[in-house]
Amino acid sequence: MRKIELHTYITPDGRTEFPDYPGSEETEMNPGPAFTDKCARHYDSIGTIIPGRSACEDRQSFWSRAKHRDTEPGFYLDFRRYLDRSQKKVLSRSLMHVDWHESRIMKRGLSEAVGLPKTEPGKNIATGGGSMLAGAFIQRGLFDKYFLKQQTLKLVESRAFKSGELFLHYATVREKNINEMNCRIARGMEGGNS
Repeated sequence: MRKIELHTYITPDGRTEFPDYPGSEETEMNPGPAFTDKCARHYDSIGTIIPGRSACEDRQSFWSRAKHRDTEPGFYLDFRRYLDRSQKKVLSRSLMHVDWHESRIMKRGLSEAVGLPKTEPGKNIATGGGSMLAGAFIQRGLFDKYFLKQQTLKLVESRAFKSGELFLHYATVREKNINEMNCRIARGMEGGNS
């Protein structure tokens, strides 16, 4: 059976969005470890993406291969190829048309988008891009895996309890070089972690 995964950035106030942080407007020529871990290592295991209307429109406007520029980093093109080849089931009652390869509008909601496809053979199903959509999946117990990424916070301590609850202690990062911070985070959150 296919798994349903949540892939999202989450801010400390609970918003599921890509946050602005120092350095986020700069384009790196190579993917950082955070991008590689959150995105690139999942390309081969995901075959279907379920965005809401806003996430679909935002992603298509930037990430469709038609938007490719020769000056951008190679890993951007890899991400574009992944999004283009993935089946996209857009949940929207108001969207009338989506002009993105392998896209379909699902007007009847979550059951239409995940019910039958989850039981069929194939690659996993991913969603992300909005707290309302994520909340609807959570309320129905649909997620099998969660991939959450936070920016500008350093994990100081973590503990897992038998109940499945997690205690996560973060500290604010006040560094100018975010990429250096991401490298340290990816290497093991530097000391103090349990």
